Amino acid sequence: MNRLLCLALLALLAGCPEAASDPDGGFDVGADAGSDVGLDTGSADVEAPGADAGRDAGSDTRDDDAGDAGPVVRSLVINEVQASGDDWIEVANVSGVPLAVAGFVVTQTDDAGEPEPDRGALFPSGAMLPAGAHFFILLQQTITPGFQTECIVEGVEQCLFADFGISNADGDTLVVLDAEGVEVDRVIYTSDAAPSESTYGRIPDGTGEFVVTTPTPVAPNEE
Repeated sequence: MNRLLCLALLALLAGCPEAASDPDGGFDVGADAGSDVGLDTGSADVEAPGADAGRDAGSDTRDDDAGDAGPVVRSLVINEVQASGDDWIEVANVSGVPLAVAGFVVTQTDDAGEPEPDRGALFPSGAMLPAGAHFFILLQQTITPGFQTECIVEGVEQCLFADFGISNADGDTLVVLDAEGVEVDRVIYTSDAAPSESTYGRIPDGTGEFVVTTPTPVAPNEE
């Protein structure tokens, strides 16, 4: 029995290092695998893409929020001018989005080249122009605040008044000012730029150079 007991004890003592080595081995493998997989996978799957996705989503969210806050002002241009007969100016929203134009002024410059906003057509509070819209400004009128419906020209149901005229003989410089008074468009109507019963307009409509055009108030320009 003593011999058997001794043999059993010897076997047990011989197995102890193996049992100790297994937990160590298991811990090392677990630690290595855990660190490598945990750090690499965590770094790749969470930190890097997460940060990038957050930045991208943040940018998109800011853009969406800006859109929700209201239309973005892009571009209001002088698009067509008539300087003989009933003087008028057509402006166009070429931005591709609805345009908040409250406080914008369409006017001419004085002899020193300075804009004359007090004589110009002022877009009233809350004024919006849909994407691609054309809008009519009747010149040589007594300044009357707000949108008008007595616009003289057939087919024009709404307009603004301005009290300056365009000299076909001498030419004039026309400007658009935004609500902060910053010039956003300028057109020089040269002497005799367009013959009687014609207009001076952009071809292609809204974006092109000025040429002699057929009058098309509040509609796309035509040569």
